Amino acid sequence: MREERANVYLLRAHLNLPDVWAKKINQPLDDGISSLVALSGESLLMCGAPLQKFKVAALGKSVGVIPIKVQTQVMGLLIVARKEDKEITRDQQTLLEGMADFASISLVNARLFRALEQGAETAKKGEQFRYAALQSARDAIRNEVQAAMYPLNLILTGEPGALNAEQRKALETARAALQRLSRSSEKTILPLK
Repeated sequence: MREERANVYLLRAHLNLPDVWAKKINQPLDDGISSLVALSGESLLMCGAPLQKFKVAALGKSVGVIPIKVQTQVMGLLIVARKEDKEITRDQQTLLEGMADFASISLVNARLFRALEQGAETAKKGEQFRYAALQSARDAIRNEVQAAMYPLNLILTGEPGALNAEQRKALETARAALQRLSRSSEKTILPLK
């Protein structure tokens, strides 16, 4: 599979690889011909004497390298090898290319799923930020209402001095408005759990 940051191909999965090759899991693997397929985007099948010039000959006498493409980009490579010197047929190549197409679809789906997860996480963080801002507004309203209610209640008790009817009515109206504001903020901005 292509490592996007470094633009190299890493061995991500294998079956029946010799231990020397299998130890390179999650590392770049140079078999001598995969880089050609990665550049061309076309399948490459080799067997017999021409294959002996490449490192991949250590895996077998017949090899097929099939690109796994998303649109025109090669995202990975499917490499198959046979121990015997028997050419990979056109039908077998078609099957291998079909497998590569399915792998490509899986890669696209995985990317879409990651994008959806990231979008959901971003939305969740945005929602948490908005909720924290609302909680802060709720707390500020509560504090300001409490700060205003104490002097109002003190004046309405008549201790600082008698109020005329108009003053008393104005202060009671102000107190009632503050109480409504307090109740409204408590109902519309629920506390954090």
